[in-house]
Amino acid sequence: MEGLDDSYYIMSRDGCKPEGVIYASGDDKTHELKYGSRYLEGGRAMFFHNANAEDWRRNGIKENIGDIIFHGSHFMIKKKVRDKLLKYHIHGLQYYPAVYTDIEGNIHYDYFFVNIYAKKDWCYIERSQLDKRGQKRLDRGDKPGVETIALDFHKMLCVPEEERLMFRMSNIDMGKPFIHKKVKDIFEEFNLVDTRFFRVDQWARNAHLRPE
Repeated sequence: MEGLDDSYYIMSRDGCKPEGVIYASGDDKTHELKYGSRYLEGGRAMFFHNANAEDWRRNGIKENIGDIIFHGSHFMIKKKVRDKLLKYHIHGLQYYPAVYTDIEGNIHYDYFFVNIYAKKDWCYIERSQLDKRGQKRLDRGDKPGVETIALDFHKMLCVPEEERLMFRMSNIDMGKPFIHKKVKDIFEEFNLVDTRFFRVDQWARNAHLRPE
């Protein structure tokens, strides 16, 4: 049966570029939203700013604003990226209007927060390498941490490909998004200043903190 590990990537903010890499922080009303766990009803846009704006201005650090901006393991994308992705009807995903204010006070209205709210139990636990406390957490019914990941392609192949192009895991302690190569190829058409992709079968824990 066809394997899928080499068709999927883990997407992450680049932890090796400490200067000029944006960590977006939401305002109070944005943090009240239960994004990442449910579909968000229409209403007020999500508002973000650079969490390090004051320090950057004081130290003369230039802000490098890309077409993808991370908020933890979540992220927002420019409208032009969203428009390319709309050709796919990805299950459990929502593009929600987002506004980003840069360190100079300029307001960028052309972003969409990628709300991945449907999580999947598609990590093959028995074939993945758990971290030091992983087995204990698994034994008591908690999500284990993992050092490496194997995908459960038997479950995944029961789902049409277009419905599994982007998702998060529900059965391991990891919030990073998983994306199909088709989505990665679209992202790579744009200005990615702090985004890295790790093929699932080549990923190891904290890979985003190691130099390329």
